[in-house]
Amino acid sequence: MLRRIAILALAATTAVGLFAPAAHAHVQGGTTCASYRGMITASPGITFTDSFQRVTDHGVFSGCVGGCVTSATSTAHVHGFTSCAPPVGQQTHGIAVVHWNNGKTSVIAVTFTAAANLRIDVSGAVIGGLFRGSHLTVQDTVTPANPGANCTTVPVTAATLHNTQPLTIA
Repeated sequence: MLRRIAILALAATTAVGLFAPAAHAHVQGGTTCASYRGMITASPGITFTDSFQRVTDHGVFSGCVGGCVTSATSTAHVHGFTSCAPPVGQQTHGIAVVHWNNGKTSVIAVTFTAAANLRIDVSGAVIGGLFRGSHLTVQDTVTPANPGANCTTVPVTAATLHNTQPLTIA
């Protein structure tokens, strides 16, 4: 459940740049960020039954080293069907838009893969902007944030995300 929420939330991080043209591969260095924290909202709310959701993710990257950046913010908007119990290995694809502290932006074609224990594995190719031609990897955990969320009588409408390993763009 939460894995799928996180998958959709992170995919949403990229939705804004969906129509950005893909650029030719051109690696511009990379960065490693020690921390990612995100807050997702889902409407109408995620339950054990697959249903159409509108998911928004607002995230913050911090402790970044390399690539002349130290932090970033991200926003995602994703629409799609999901539930509280996606099968391990289920993937969601999208576009992430990251706004770095140096004023530059990265557009990333991402894949979110449901993993065990409320974890999602995120990978992707930077297709535009800063770090174009590089590859992103990170693992995130999902924690329901709305009181009483249980996927049955109380849908998950909010959740937090945080990384379990550094976010790397290389």
